[in-house]
Amino acid sequence: MNFRTKTLNFKKAIIIYGFLVLGIFLPLLALNAQTVEDRRNELKQSLEVLDAQIQELNGSIAEGKQQSATLQKEINILKNEAKKIELEIKQLDLAIAEARLEIDEKDKEIDQIEKKLSSRKTTLAEFLRKINEADQASLFEIVLSHKKFSDFFNKINAVQDLHREIKEFFEKTQALKKKTEEEKEDAEEQKRQYERLRSIQGVKKSDLTE
Repeated sequence: MNFRTKTLNFKKAIIIYGFLVLGIFLPLLALNAQTVEDRRNELKQSLEVLDAQIQELNGSIAEGKQQSATLQKEINILKNEAKKIELEIKQLDLAIAEARLEIDEKDKEIDQIEKKLSSRKTTLAEFLRKINEADQASLFEIVLSHKKFSDFFNKINAVQDLHREIKEFFEKTQALKKKTEEEKEDAEEQKRQYERLRSIQGVKKSDLTE
């Protein structure tokens, strides 16, 4: 089996393997993405409902404060303010759940990218092995090892193709590494937002118990 045939077989194997992996995992990823999107929409709708309820209570509280002061009205105002705090706590619970969801998604994306990078290291090792094999023989030895000049030029073209593939491979790998760093930065920001929400939630709960 000559070098070009080996290279073509290697390419075919990579393509077939890629289609098999996509065939197995794409439906699962699509299902998971749909589930996450549904959960995200559900959280947003719940937040909108709570926001409307809080606005309504704000109106009731403002209206009560404008009326003549009586003990019952003061009690009603306090009750409405307590309800408002309870709703704000629920709102924060949902916001925290949404932030946690975003963090989990970022972690999964980072994990997938890192797996791709790990796979690319294996592919790179194979590329380098083939280049090393091609570089071991001198040009004279390569010419003598082929009965036809067409076979010799085919091998030269195969080596050139391999060099081009390695260049493209490195460019894509660098892009993946950059994306990994960006996703990690986004994940850290989501975690900071999560901690801020938890802190606000603690203050609200403290207000409710006072």
